[in-house]
Amino acid sequence: MKKIAAALLLSLFLFLAFSCADDGISSIDEQTEPTVTASATATKPVNESMPPVTTTQVVVPASSAAQAFQRIASGDFSLIKESYLAELCAWGMESGYYTPRYVVMDFNQDGVDDMYIQLSPNYDSALLRYADGLVECVYLDAIEGTCYNRPLKDGRMLQWYSLWPPGPSQTFMKLDSEYNWIVLERYQLITVNFYDAIRDESDHLPEVLPDQIITHSEIECYGFYELCKKSGETSGKEVQLSEKEWWQAQDKINELLVADDEFLEFKAP
Repeated sequence: MKKIAAALLLSLFLFLAFSCADDGISSIDEQTEPTVTASATATKPVNESMPPVTTTQVVVPASSAAQAFQRIASGDFSLIKESYLAELCAWGMESGYYTPRYVVMDFNQDGVDDMYIQLSPNYDSALLRYADGLVECVYLDAIEGTCYNRPLKDGRMLQWYSLWPPGPSQTFMKLDSEYNWIVLERYQLITVNFYDAIRDESDHLPEVLPDQIITHSEIECYGFYELCKKSGETSGKEVQLSEKEWWQAQDKINELLVADDEFLEFKAP
């Protein structure tokens, strides 16, 4: 009952707080704290949907991304500009419901590491970047339980969208130097019973081969693959996959995902 109550509290907190893509994985080295104290005021966030939040407390800026992420992983969330995310991390640790986990990696290939945080056992996550001594949120995924992002070992992100019907999709994405998402490729399942209705509303789904059935979670589906344009736009050219091709793709994805034992846990201060 305690876990259920905690899960309900977390869902309510997330809704209130946020209504408004060599392995490439780095460890965080201990560094000496800077001695300069400054008052930080939040600037316009990367994600336009996130309201800017003014930080009124006096914080000690970090001198590098490694130092900033070390402090956050140790339970010091004062560097995070978005107060609701800082409160969410603190609540997860203090409540005992879930200890946040993280990996540090250069997700947008600009030469500076970023911090991916998994905030709950299932789908909640956030991506942080270092900027001028502080840390700001690139995205916070904490509302929709059918969609979540997982980091890949090569710095890309996999977005898993699980909704029946029509069926789950897996989308490979990456971030450009300005932290804009670029869609690269997509795998999609569509349930057999709903395919005709969905195809009637689509101008790019192909005619299917009825014998190419993929059984997923005991549901019969058709599987498709789409390689997107360099601009990130959909190509409009989805190719039907056989069951063998689909499960080969799943093996490839599992190899690319950052493994559970490669995540590091936050430590209480």
